[in-house]
Amino acid sequence: MKRYTLIFSILIGLQTWAQKNVFLNLQPVFGNQTFVLNQTFIGNDAIAVELEHFNYYLSDVILFHDDGQQTNLPSDIWLVTPTQHSLYLGYLNVNQIDSINFTVGVPKRYNTQDGALAQDISTYPETHPLSFQSPSMYWGWSFGYMHMIAGGKADSNNDNIPNAYFELHNLGNNNQQSVTINTIQTNNGNQIDLNYICHVDRWLNQMPLASVGVLHGETGLNQQILQNVNSQNVFTLAPNAGLNESNSQSIS
Repeated sequence: MKRYTLIFSILIGLQTWAQKNVFLNLQPVFGNQTFVLNQTFIGNDAIAVELEHFNYYLSDVILFHDDGQQTNLPSDIWLVTPTQHSLYLGYLNVNQIDSINFTVGVPKRYNTQDGALAQDISTYPETHPLSFQSPSMYWGWSFGYMHMIAGGKADSNNDNIPNAYFELHNLGNNNQQSVTINTIQTNNGNQIDLNYICHVDRWLNQMPLASVGVLHGETGLNQQILQNVNSQNVFTLAPNAGLNESNSQSIS
């Protein structure tokens, strides 16, 4: 009898610690609306804005789980866009994820020619996030990658029609931002979803978009916009965090 009890306990343990597919979902919103490109929104400064692109790099994801364990992911960099914001983190030995840490931006080891793992952009496969992108996310071998880019139009004459073109291209080997946030995972069978909101309006908070023009660099506003990631709480838990798929559909 003891032998059967032991076998049953082992089987339960194996089921509990079976590997799971883990996804990180970063749904972009603008205020209380789903964010989409080429649509007019009213920013936190009451200025009408329309974005043509809003892309950023996310890297070095670390999961904290199961009573203090830490898993550093083997896939270490992704390009996030308004239409590609669900990231497959891998088939991982995790059961209960408590919090997550990630970096917004390209890590120093990849970013410029001084990086230990840096390589010429032309040597990356087409599908690699550090390969050529449209619009470009790269500013040259010496200056490195743009951690995030935002471009579009903002209202400059108070008629609520975006008309003044702007570009913000954030560079710099020290502007990467480390983000740590608690999580409430969503369990769907053999899949774990970590559901978060990316508040685009908060990310652009205090940016004079109607007058900034085209701005490349690593100081001033281009430094501030990356600092907004933490100072403005850009990433927060989604309302559906922790709800399984059937419950989410019922609430919807």
